[in-house]
Parts: sequence; C-alpha cells; structure tokens
Amino acid sequence: MNKQKISMVSKIIIEKELGAIIFFRPDELMMTLGYRPYWGLSVAVCYEHSNPILYVPALEPKLRLPKDIVVKRYPWGETSEDPFEILYEMIKEDIKEYGNYSKPVSLIKNVGNTTPCILSAEQPPLPSDFVENLMKVSKGGYKNVDEEILDLYNFKTCEDIEGIRLCNKVAGIGIKAFYDSLQEGLTEAEVSAKMEYAVRTQIGKNGVKYASGFAQVQSGINGADGGRYNWVTDKKLENGDLVMTEFAVVVNGYWADITRTGKVGIPSKEDIRLHEAVKKAQDKALSLVREGAISEDLQKAASEVLDTECVGKYFTHGLGHGVGFRYHDPGIRIAKGNKEVLKEGMVITIEPGIYDSSFGGIRIEENVLVTKNGYEILSKFTRELKGD
Repeated sequence: MNKQKISMVSKIIIEKELGAIIFFRPDELMMTLGYRPYWGLSVAVCYEHSNPILYVPALEPKLRLPKDIVVKRYPWGETSEDPFEILYEMIKEDIKEYGNYSKPVSLIKNVGNTTPCILSAEQPPLPSDFVENLMKVSKGGYKNVDEEILDLYNFKTCEDIEGIRLCNKVAGIGIKAFYDSLQEGLTEAEVSAKMEYAVRTQIGKNGVKYASGFAQVQSGINGADGGRYNWVTDKKLENGDLVMTEFAVVVNGYWADITRTGKVGIPSKEDIRLHEAVKKAQDKALSLVREGAISEDLQKAASEVLDTECVGKYFTHGLGHGVGFRYHDPGIRIAKGNKEVLKEGMVITIEPGIYDSSFGGIRIEENVLVTKNGYEILSKFTRELKGD
C-alpha cells in the first residue's frame, strides 16, 4: 500500500464530503496500493479513516496480492451465481461499516483507456452495468470528483519514483539490445523480439518480479509514419536505414516510455545534422524543466530550435506527457496551448521528433523527474545514432 498516496485519497474524501472513493482500473490500483491485478477484475474502496479494502476474484493468484491491507475474495470463477452482484453487496455492507453510507461515493466512470492487467492477452469483460452499479453502492449516490482523482496520477511518491527508476534501468537493457541488433538483413520484428527478450529475462534479477516490453521498430521509409503511429513489420533493415524504436516497458507495475533512433551502417552528414537538431531541441526543453515551468513553454522552446535548424515542419506532435502508472498517464500534457504547471514529483517524457519520407523518422524520448529546481533524467542510457 502506498501510504502517502492513500493519505492524499483520504484528504479528497474529507474535502469533497464523500463516503468512499472506488478504484478498479489496473493503473489506479497500482497507484494507490502498489498492486497490479492479474485478471483485471479487482476493486479497491478507500475510506476517510479506515484502511482500504481490496476485493479480488476468487481465482486471483495469492502471490500477487498486497500484504498490508484487508483482501476479500468474491466468487468470480467459482459459482454459477452472478459474482458481481455478490461483489456489489460486499462493498455496500463494508461502506456501511467503515465509511459513511449517507454520503456519495466517487470513481472515474470511463471504463476504457487503461493499462493492461498482468494477463494482458485477455482481460475478462466487465458487466455492461458495472460502473453504474458501483455508483449505487452508497445511499448517498455518486459525486464526480474526477479532477481531484486524476491529479493523483501527476504526483509520484518516493516509492513510485524508485519503481519507475528500476523500470527505466530494465528498459535500458532492452535499448542496448536494440542498438546491438541494427544489422543489415534482420527484420524489424526480429529486432523487436530481441528487445522484448532482453526485458523479459530480467525477471528474478535486482528486485524485478515482473517485466514485459512492447517494442515497436520502424526502419527507413517506415519511420516517416512514426509521428502518427508506431508498429513493427517484416521489413528487413537495409544499410543506410535510420531505425526508430518506440519502447513501452512495465516492471513490477510501473511503466517507462522510451524512444531511440539508430543507424544501420555509418551515419551520413545529413543523418548527423538531423539527429543533432532533435538533440538540441530536447536539450533546450530540458533546460526549462523545473517546478513552476509552463507546459507550453517547453513545447515552444523545442519547436523554435527545430525551426532554426530548418526542420520544424517535420515536428508534428506534442512534446511529452506523464508516465509511470501507465504508458501514457492521464493528466499533464506538454503541448502547444497547454498552460499546465509542472510540479515537483511529476514524471514526464520529453520527446521531440521529426518525420518525412526523405529520411524516415528520428525521435529521442527521455523519462524525466521534475524537481524543485530542475530535473533528473531517469532514462540514463545513450541517445546516439550508434549507441555506446
């Protein structure tokens, strides 16, 4: 249980006069309890004064459960009865005992846009009225405090930061595999597989209990689409190709989002010029990162550098976003017109990139911890075209 984050949840409950706050998305459960569910069918209820209660399906592996809170099982997978009706009643009775049944509950209603559970190949469907029924577990009904709940994603505790730091270290092992694999004749899919293998095999080492990588690799002309979407194909790497990887990594429930661009063969003068332009844009944006900085100012600074280098028209997306509980956290966005203020404890990406059919795609993405007077780069590995 993340005690500092639970304290923040309790403060919301008090200030907004709620009976309880309910969390059910895997990233919400990770953020509050340090727990990434296996099936994706778990629910946590947080109270003003009492410790949270976690409700899990009967088949949830015991090994994955948090040790420091009350865990109750409901009979999903063990009964012909409707297990969710039993779950709603369990929550209702506990709110009567530990919360305030006359006050409303709150939760984020949108059921989509979430990180995958551990069983990412298949998350069992939730009932169509799942959220509606959770909104009815208190006599006080439901109250929307989405803004306050979503703001929890922006702040990372010391415990969270250490988890994200470990995730980035593991991601770095996958990135080394990327650079080592930039050989003529290998396919994008083969490079991707080597990266994901490098991450997966870290399980059991240096505190890594769970690790998975999702590596998209785009070489040559395929990289021109990298500003709109990322994927991997059977295209073979050719001598002279620029190769870009968009790499999502999850370790023990925390996420990193890394991009690097490499070269098959010897970089040309034009390759170096374009890559240096992106590095300069990133460095300029990074120089502005600190508590109190305005999001759009970072985007503007990066864009101005790329304009000066005569490649600004190829920069087609926002500069960054929050990361850590998800591959892309809700909350802070570093983009044109966004006046959100950076705060100490945020973890963000800074990811300028340029894309065109004449050269492909070049993007460099760092994961960055915002501090009071500056920043710390968590993705501490090479960003050069040829690796180390």
